[in-house]
Amino acid sequence: MAAFKTTVGFVEEPELGNKGVVFTVNKDDDIVGHLMVGKASLHWFEKNAKNKANKVTWDTLIEFLKTQPAATVSRP
Repeated sequence: MAAFKTTVGFVEEPELGNKGVVFTVNKDDDIVGHLMVGKASLHWFEKNAKNKANKVTWDTLIEFLKTQPAATVSRP
């Protein structure tokens, strides 16, 4: 089974603002991509992409997640 590892890189401002937070996602010590979380949407950048990303609004993400099976977890 693949081992996923995620690191968090914070932008200059501590609040999300317009720039957001970037999560780097690794699988088996290789970068899979980067998830940029902003106040209005999320962007997924493939491993070597710099200017092209898949964009999802928060409303779209919430509707998608509602269709997924429920899991029993503790909220942070």
